[in-house]
Amino acid sequence: MSYQTIRVNISDGIAHVTLNRPDRLNVASRRMCEEMREAVEQIAADEHSRVVLLTGAGERAFCAGYDLDELVVLEEVVDAMRVADTAYTLLRDLERCSKPIVCGVHGLTLGFGLAVALSADCVVAADDASLGFPELSYGVPPAWALLRGIDVAGRHNIAYLSLSAQPIGAAMARQMGLVNEVVPAARLQARAQSLAERLRDTDPEIQALIKSRISRECAGDAYRAMGQTPIYLLTDEFRAAIRKLRAAS
Repeated sequence: MSYQTIRVNISDGIAHVTLNRPDRLNVASRRMCEEMREAVEQIAADEHSRVVLLTGAGERAFCAGYDLDELVVLEEVVDAMRVADTAYTLLRDLERCSKPIVCGVHGLTLGFGLAVALSADCVVAADDASLGFPELSYGVPPAWALLRGIDVAGRHNIAYLSLSAQPIGAAMARQMGLVNEVVPAARLQARAQSLAERLRDTDPEIQALIKSRISRECAGDAYRAMGQTPIYLLTDEFRAAIRKLRAAS
């Protein structure tokens, strides 16, 4: 299968999935979400794939969020709902995947990018990782953080990240429980690979049972789970925030 925004390579029982828009800091798009959903579905059905290793291409970012260029041009509620539905269905699919998912993050890991990482089962972070939910800066609530982040990191930690809209370093993310391990950036790939190999060599049926007991589906359908988030993407305040961000960059 040929993809435009991700790379998929299956080797020795490990399905390597790489977000592949390094020139754009691997920001997610509707196409990327659709391609990742397709890849996860195929990997889940592939008996030769025992574990997923999810990383980001390039040196600057795992995933810096969702592509604002795609969001700022939305005009109709139905279009915003389609984009949001595709994004949050991907997060649900990652959580529900029967195969263990190891995620290695480095550099910018923000907004939707952090949501993708935290939908995995195990997260290894490079010591240069910068993690956070900056959505409030754009006038949009961080829907995934409010919906599922509390389960991962607790009320006060998610409140801190969501209300401050400021990124934190890998060490603090480890203290908050957002990531499992922090390693030097030069060792990230090797450590994530080692962990994936460890999971590959354990009983897949018991793994699937553990995942089914740990992972809870997002409450209701994607629209109810996201609340009013798509509406905020159509506001003048959101567009003004994006203009201000671009002017400052």
